[in-house]
Amino acid sequence: MATESLKVDSKTFRLVDPTTIDFTGATILNFDSGLGYVPEDAANKDNDTFLTSDSATLYPTQHAVKTYVDNLAASVNAVIFKGIIDCSGNPNYPAADRGFAYIISVAGKIGGASGLNVQPRDLIICLDDGTPSGNQATVGIHWTLVQANIDGTVIGPLSSTDSDFAQFDGVTGALIKDGGLSLDTDNTLAADSDSRIASQQAVKAYVDNIAGGGSVTSVAATAPAAGFTIAGSPITSTGTFLFALANDLAALEAFSSTGIAKRTGSDTWIQISDTTVGDSLLTLGNPGAVTFIRINADNTVTARSASQIRTDLDLEIGIDVQAWDADLDTLAGLTPTTDNFIISVASAWASRTPTQARTTLGLVIGTNVQAWSADLDAIDALTGTGIIPYRSALNTWGNVTIGSDMNFASGVLSAAHQVTFVVDGSGSVLTTGTKNPIKIPFGGVLQGWAMMCKPSGSVTADIFRAVDGAGLPVTSIIGGGGTKPASRVGHPQHSMPKIIWRSAFQGSRLRHTFN
Repeated sequence: MATESLKVDSKTFRLVDPTTIDFTGATILNFDSGLGYVPEDAANKDNDTFLTSDSATLYPTQHAVKTYVDNLAASVNAVIFKGIIDCSGNPNYPAADRGFAYIISVAGKIGGASGLNVQPRDLIICLDDGTPSGNQATVGIHWTLVQANIDGTVIGPLSSTDSDFAQFDGVTGALIKDGGLSLDTDNTLAADSDSRIASQQAVKAYVDNIAGGGSVTSVAATAPAAGFTIAGSPITSTGTFLFALANDLAALEAFSSTGIAKRTGSDTWIQISDTTVGDSLLTLGNPGAVTFIRINADNTVTARSASQIRTDLDLEIGIDVQAWDADLDTLAGLTPTTDNFIISVASAWASRTPTQARTTLGLVIGTNVQAWSADLDAIDALTGTGIIPYRSALNTWGNVTIGSDMNFASGVLSAAHQVTFVVDGSGSVLTTGTKNPIKIPFGGVLQGWAMMCKPSGSVTADIFRAVDGAGLPVTSIIGGGGTKPASRVGHPQHSMPKIIWRSAFQGSRLRHTFN
C-alpha cells in the first residue's frame, strides 16, 4: 500500500497504521497551545469516595463526589426536603432514611385511615434509616409530626399534681395550669378542705347522715322586721315546728275581710275599703268620673282631668300643640313640589305652579301686569320735573327739560311759537291778491294774531289756510269770511291780549290775501 504521512509545520511524519503516528526525531513542545486546554492526566484522577487525600492537584470523579456528599448528609443527620404529600386520601408513610422531610399540601391523615391528622404546611420527618413505607401502626414510630398551625391547641404545664383538676391560665383559652383542686369521694368530708371537691355521692351521703331520719320537735324562732331567724339543732324524736309571728304579721293576720292594708304606726295596721283611699291620698267615690290618676313626688295620688294632664305634660292645645284641623290634614296630604304654592281653590286646598298662582291672583304677565323691562327700569331711574325722556340706546334713557315756551297739561305737550309774515312792497304800494304762501309742517292752534304796517298808508288783509297738498289756501282764518281787519301806520290791528278767535290747523299751508 502507498505510504501515508502527516505533514505539520513543514515536517512530515509517517503514519504507521490508521491509529499510530511515528513522531521519531520530532520534539513536541507546548502541545496544549493547539488544543486550547491541558489534556487530562489519568494519573491525577481520584475515585476515592472519602476524598482522603484532600489534594489540590487531584480531581475527584462524579461518583466520588456524589457518594462523599450523600455520606456527609447522612453522617450529620441533616434534614433533607424530599417533597410534598397530598393527604386527602390518607396515604401511608413513604420509605425513607433519617432526615427525610415532607410538607403536607392537602389536609387529611398520614399513615392510613388510622393515622395522624395533618393540616396544610405541617411537616413530617423520618427518624431512622431504612424505614419502609407503611401505616401508622407499622412505621409511625419512625416518624415525627411538626404542626404548622396550632390554633385551638391547649398547652399545659411541664408538671402537675396527680388527679388535680386543670384550670385555664389567663384569658387566651390556649393555656392551662394545675388547678390545685382534687376530687374527694369521702362521704364524711373529713378533710374539710377548700382544695377538695366532693363528689355527688359523697355530698348526698353526708347530708343523709346528718338528717339521721328524725324530725325536729322544737326550735327557737324570732321574727324581726327583716324576716325570720331560726336557730336550733336536729333531734331524733317526732314533733312539729312552732312559729311565733311578729306583731306586724299578727295585726295583718287579724283582718277578716278583703281590702287595702295601711300601716299607721309601729305594729299597728288598719284596713281600708276597696273604693276609698283616704288620708291625703285619693277618694274614689265615683271612679267613673276620674279621667287620670297622677302619682306625686311624695308618693301621694291625685285625680286629674284630661285638661289638667295636658297642662302637666306641656301638651295644651293651641299653646304647646296644634289643634286638629281638617284643612291641616288636607295640606299634609299634598305632595310637596318645588316652587309650588298652596292656594284655596273652590273651597279646597290645592298645590299650584307659579303660573297657575298668577292666573288665580289676576297677575298674568302681559295681560294683568306689565312684564319687567330694563327700559322701564331706566326710565324709572330718571329724576326731575318738566322733562321729556328719550331713548339713546338699548335699555338706556336720558331726558330733556321742557323749555319756558312749552307747556305739558292733561297729557298734552304744547309749544307756542310766532310765525311772521312780511309782505315787502319794495317802496311801492302793495297790490291786492295772494302774497307769500308759506308751509307749516306740523299741527297746532292759532292763538292770536297781530298786523302792522309801515312806513305809511293802511292795509286790509286776511289769512287763508288749506291742508298740505290741497292747492292754494281758500279758507279764511282771520276774517272768517266777514269784515277783514285793516291796519294803518301807528295803529296796528291784533287779537291780543283779548283773543278774538282760534283756528286749528294741521300740516297746513297759509297765504296772505290783501284787499
